Amino acid sequence: MASQSWVAERVVASLKKKPSIGAKELQQELQDKYKITIPYQTVWYGRQWAAEKLFGIWDDSFDWLYRFKAELGQAIGPTPRLTVYTDACKGLEAAVKKVFPWAEQRECFRHLMENMKKYHGPVYGNMWPPARAYKLDRFHFYFNKVLEANADVADWLDKYHNLLWARCKFSCEIKCDYITNNLAESWNNWIKDYKDLPVDVLADATREKTLVLFENRRRIAQRLPGVILPVVVHQLNAASKGLGHLKVIKGGNESAEVTELYKDVEVIRHVVYLDKNVPA
Repeated sequence: MASQSWVAERVVASLKKKPSIGAKELQQELQDKYKITIPYQTVWYGRQWAAEKLFGIWDDSFDWLYRFKAELGQAIGPTPRLTVYTDACKGLEAAVKKVFPWAEQRECFRHLMENMKKYHGPVYGNMWPPARAYKLDRFHFYFNKVLEANADVADWLDKYHNLLWARCKFSCEIKCDYITNNLAESWNNWIKDYKDLPVDVLADATREKTLVLFENRRRIAQRLPGVILPVVVHQLNAASKGLGHLKVIKGGNESAEVTELYKDVEVIRHVVYLDKNVPA
């Protein structure tokens, strides 16, 4: 019968090629190659031994994170303005408070809504407008609709989601108004096959993927006609529809007067200067 050490010796190459490979996949590879039956537990422990031989002991590598953080801090300098997004993970929230006590802590609104599914109807449906509101008065206007439907929501949010999740609460010094962690989720999915590699190897793998991405975009751009991306043209056409309530009077090559109408009555008027990209 195959031993754990026997498994460890034979999975090293597979782990080097794909560090994220699991014991189930390794078990299938070994059984197909050597025509023997190996218990899952034996493969699991053998994989652990091989991983420690290649990448070191997990506990030791975690201790190195403190040294890495200290050296990273020296390299990038002080970061007085820092925001950390978390995915409603209580353990991670506590860790961030300990490691980055000065940071502004936000949480992903999509994960908050996942935990809020027990509230149905107007409560659940009216949560997005206050989260997207930039002004505090608009936040209270929309959030009061949520409280009118169920006043218990306020206590539930204070207890389970007391980090920042609404745009109006974000610091203006942090130039990011995203209320979800979609960018981080996409990034993690993009590098999922390399996340277990050493930092220098991970950086090099990311560099190669970026080169390939830029080359693909370059080839696509060379085939595009005109000077405006087709998707932008499509968005402009969509945005220009349904504007019958606006009256536009051209004042010059770089200016125009835009009036909003309601039941044929002028409501509000703007003078727009195209060269300055601002209304009067």
